[in-house]
Amino acid sequence: NWTPKKHNLETLHSLAYATGLTRNIGALPSLIRTVDERLIEGEDKDLKDTRAMIVAVVQGFAPDAQAKDALERWWADPNFDWKCAQNLFLGLVACSPGNAETFLQEFFTRVATHRDYFFDLLGLTTSDVTNLIGADPLEEILKRYDNEIARQMLAYMPVAREILAEVNG
Repeated sequence: NWTPKKHNLETLHSLAYATGLTRNIGALPSLIRTVDERLIEGEDKDLKDTRAMIVAVVQGFAPDAQAKDALERWWADPNFDWKCAQNLFLGLVACSPGNAETFLQEFFTRVATHRDYFFDLLGLTTSDVTNLIGADPLEEILKRYDNEIARQMLAYMPVAREILAEVNG
């Protein structure tokens, strides 16, 4: 029940963080509404950080239907904060693993547009997608693309496989 006139941004940030930690799905509609109603729009660093926190928390609830609907809306919005592309991508893959290649194609475009920001995150992204769809399927998809981002993600595949093996024991 966060309202901008009554509560500060730090409170919302903390509530979003607590929602993610406690897996409180009951708070999910309010967080989604906060983003959808553009209650935290703007270029201020604190606004951007809070919006990114909320997107990350919503992504963490994927494949929940509410999360999926929100992630799809935000992904389709060309004006949505581009820095959230990694979390949106991962959430969508979690919701629809069979569509991973389609999401990956768009992710390539977004990374290429903002390569300085995303390039350092590609190892983590590769590992996370490997966890969602498996190492072999991801590697097969990446091999079909001749671009720098796909090659970089392929270079991270040995580490992603190692992490997946450790996680799965």
